[in-house]
Amino acid sequence: MFRKILCVISAILILTACSSGDSTASGESGPGDTADTGLNYGKVMPEDAYQNYEKVAGKSYKHLNMPEVIVPEKFERAYKVDFNLLPPDCDKDKVVKLFKDFLGDNCLEPETVGTGGVIVRKIDPKAADENSVYVGDGSFSDDGFFSLYLKSRQMQAPEDYDESQTKHYRVSTDGGTVIEFAGSDTTVAQEAGLIEKQLSDLMGDTFGPYTYGIDEMHITGFGEIGANGSVRIEGIPLQYIASRYEKKLDAYTLETDYVAFNYANVNDNNEISNIAGELPNFLGKTELDGLIPIERAAMLADNAIKDETVYEIADVRLMYCALIKYPLRNSEGYYSPEHDTRASIRTLEPTWCFFIKKDDPLAHEDFIKVNAVTGEVRVLLGQDEK
Repeated sequence: MFRKILCVISAILILTACSSGDSTASGESGPGDTADTGLNYGKVMPEDAYQNYEKVAGKSYKHLNMPEVIVPEKFERAYKVDFNLLPPDCDKDKVVKLFKDFLGDNCLEPETVGTGGVIVRKIDPKAADENSVYVGDGSFSDDGFFSLYLKSRQMQAPEDYDESQTKHYRVSTDGGTVIEFAGSDTTVAQEAGLIEKQLSDLMGDTFGPYTYGIDEMHITGFGEIGANGSVRIEGIPLQYIASRYEKKLDAYTLETDYVAFNYANVNDNNEISNIAGELPNFLGKTELDGLIPIERAAMLADNAIKDETVYEIADVRLMYCALIKYPLRNSEGYYSPEHDTRASIRTLEPTWCFFIKKDDPLAHEDFIKVNAVTGEVRVLLGQDEK
């Protein structure tokens, strides 16, 4: 799934303009093990989890140099979130309405795709030939991926476009950066907020109890935004970008971190031309009465490094995360019934994610993660296969 995510994001940048890894765990126990659980560290009410973020921002610990800017998420409650790997169990009538609201007039009747998917196509009734009759569509596949595309709003990159002209921004740390877009000056945070509102207003509760956030933006030299983002539950995002960690447990199972994401293309009229994403099948949530706060999480993360390495941290976010086991498809592209665990319940927990600085803005992340419920620490450093 995650290689698909990277390909999707790369495709955005082509329009708008993978490496496997091992886990290096903290401590001296070897790959995949965990560090000091930190259960002696006190918890605070969830709404106070970021309360000392200013004491962490810019601080140099023994092994971690923190970013100068940390932006606290706004939330009052936190949960354990149950889900499985099946497509979201949603009302197909709502899905069709969402597609038609986005596409506008001249939509054909919905078509069934696979065993549970649906597609709605928009046509141009004045098209000169059959090759140009389709000008947009909305699709929801039976593996849970959805996309919306409207050709009339789509910009195309010039053939000689230089990718180096694309500017990359992390919304949390670069939010105050002034940019020129759609004919006026704005900031990264303001533009992200505009896109978030459009997405959340359009999507509603079609696929679950989510709102939709923008976490990274890529602005091309010819005036289009590729916006990568998260789905959020009452203010806390689900992890939206993969780490480089993955471990093949056997011929049928891969262990890696769970990712739910959305993205959108925005043209120079500030109109969304593409939306796509892969979302969890929400099964329920259990409210938590306390979380390990950011300052203590930073101490746990720093203590987890047992060598002399010093890491530059690019960002610190509280996100819903889980390291889970994925079933693998067989050589014919299907899940073997005896190894298909997609329906099994998994649980996401609030986790402090320390993003290690990277050179390639399109690369997957290296993380140090501190579970805000248990204090478990994982150092997920991807390494190229040797």
